[in-house]
Amino acid sequence: MALRSGFFNSVAGDRLYSAAEFAEYFAAFIGSGVFPEPSTSLKVEATTGLTLKIKAGKAWINGYFLINDADYTEVIPVNAVLNRIDRYVVRLQFASRSMTIVRKEGVAASNPVAPSVTRDAESIELSLALIQVNAGVSTITVGNITDTRADASACGFVSSTITNLPY
Repeated sequence: MALRSGFFNSVAGDRLYSAAEFAEYFAAFIGSGVFPEPSTSLKVEATTGLTLKIKAGKAWINGYFLINDADYTEVIPVNAVLNRIDRYVVRLQFASRSMTIVRKEGVAASNPVAPSVTRDAESIELSLALIQVNAGVSTITVGNITDTRADASACGFVSSTITNLPY
């Protein structure tokens, strides 16, 4: 059995802690997901034409955080012949030591399927939304967007294991 303890002040450099140790600590009592306040946190919205907006917000994955402090937009490319389903994710990538928001482009097909969410030793993704991109369209509407932030198996909202005890 291996025991670990922490966090203690360093004396002559004997206590150096890694980001992974801090993330492990925080992940013990803060669950992964999108922060629920404001209710539009990291929401993907249709604007005009093929432009989508990702709202400002925050996400948390296994003790690591992402802050998107302003709305930003992206233009979606369209297929001429077949439909596809794209997926927006928050991606934690260990090799690059970063969290980003990424559009995973689906494969155009007669019966399109959304790209899967990756969760392995190299990266972990939380799904923000699915985007139905129909062939030849010039506009993405609210009806083409499925918000997946509330789906606990795809994303979910940040939760805490800390409760207020009645004493």
